[in-house]
Amino acid sequence: MQHECRITVLETKVFPELQEKYLADPKSGPCPCFKTGDTFLLKRTPQQDDFYHLMNGKFCGEAWDAVSRYVYTALQGGSIMHGLYILLTEKND
Repeated sequence: MQHECRITVLETKVFPELQEKYLADPKSGPCPCFKTGDTFLLKRTPQQDDFYHLMNGKFCGEAWDAVSRYVYTALQGGSIMHGLYILLTEKND
């Protein structure tokens, strides 16, 4: 049986005061990778393996690290819960 995993961006936020304090580029602004409402459908088939290709560059390493274990479980047919919410934060060194 082949399984799919859908990721939907529910909300994005920017915290300028934290960016100013912690980021190498304090004026970096919002993450350029994700917008509210973005949806990604991941598959793992002989023809398409999104898991091992980090969605072909659609995810930065930090974002992928935060969700990959849950994506892997879903693509193997496992169950974590009916819905999963993850807060992603960035820190540039």
